[in-house]
Amino acid sequence: MTSKKAFTVPDLSDSEEQEPSVKPLFKAGIIIGNNSNAKEIETPVSVERSSLMKHKEISSSAAVTDDCLNAASSSTAEKRKIPQKSNCIFVKNKQRGNLLLKSLKNVNWEYSDIEPDYLMTPQTCALFLSLKYHNLYPNYIYERLKSLQKNYKLRILLLLVDVSDPNVPLKELSKVAVLSDCILMCAWSYEEAARIIETYKTFEHKSPQLIMEIQSANANGTEGNYKCAIEALSSIKSINKTDAITLISTFESLEDIIKSPPENIALCTGFGTQKAERLHQLFHRPFKRF
Repeated sequence: MTSKKAFTVPDLSDSEEQEPSVKPLFKAGIIIGNNSNAKEIETPVSVERSSLMKHKEISSSAAVTDDCLNAASSSTAEKRKIPQKSNCIFVKNKQRGNLLLKSLKNVNWEYSDIEPDYLMTPQTCALFLSLKYHNLYPNYIYERLKSLQKNYKLRILLLLVDVSDPNVPLKELSKVAVLSDCILMCAWSYEEAARIIETYKTFEHKSPQLIMEIQSANANGTEGNYKCAIEALSSIKSINKTDAITLISTFESLEDIIKSPPENIALCTGFGTQKAERLHQLFHRPFKRF
């Protein structure tokens, strides 16, 4: 008779507990312990999520910063509108009707929405003021200078002397010009005021040596020709050495001076209508035959 084998049931009390199933990777972390001091261990997914959140925060803050910078730059551009053209003088729209504009003949100009009255270069502007108007509205020029702030490197306060006693307002405006970092220019006619504005535009790209009495010799050796032209012009009656330098600096050659009409010569600093007409007649007077 076949004997039966005895089977014993193993005691599972001493065996190790079954390990829990692995938690899925999309969990943010694994909690160890059931008490209040339980700690959370970061899994690779949680690390990646935290880095993504930090990246989003940085990118969002950078976007806010860019928006602020763009807003600041746009507000600055709105405060100061600089036209893009460089071959003409820009005139404020409120200057319509100013008799000065009729004398702006040697340069191009057009109306524009600018803060100063005249914009000769991107960094050079002018405010026009007549003393008669200043006596009626003394606070006007202070408000205009305040509106300019410090947007321009070269600021001209162009005064039209149209009162019989200009000493008191000129003394006041001289102090104002010094305190507001402006250059004070006085004109006794609209034509002279227009000539000052044209001069700033004409010499925009000229070398400062052109308006100096002494010039250094250049590679072409034109210093001798320059001095000869100065001496020839200054030998004419009523034309001094300063007038001769002004003519050469403006027209650049003796030939251009001779060919220029008296209206253009009269626009030069120190010249009037009669002086320019006499110089033009002198150049076009026929030679005497002996």
